[in-house]
Amino acid sequence: MAEVTFRESALSDLDRHDAWRATLEPPAPPIAEEIVLAILAKLLDYADFRDVPYSTVTLRAEALPVKRLLVHVRSKTFVVFVGSGVQGGIEVARVRHPGQQPLL
Repeated sequence: MAEVTFRESALSDLDRHDAWRATLEPPAPPIAEEIVLAILAKLLDYADFRDVPYSTVTLRAEALPVKRLLVHVRSKTFVVFVGSGVQGGIEVARVRHPGQQPLL
């Protein structure tokens, strides 16, 4: 089982998404915690980053190789970019709703 950590950028993505949901009329309840749990459920089966079975890509603003996976929460799909963490663990780099501007 890999140690899964979240970068500040991923946590900011989740906070921004919840803030946006609060501006809807009527306001939508927060979803960030459920997204985190879904990400953890999907990644904890892998021993390290190399075992995550998705293609490696490079984000536009960063030179780090990451893997892009999809996580489904409340019938919504989120794109999650994960990279290599400390000692082969998995680090969640970004979390995007498909309607947001692409990072690739």
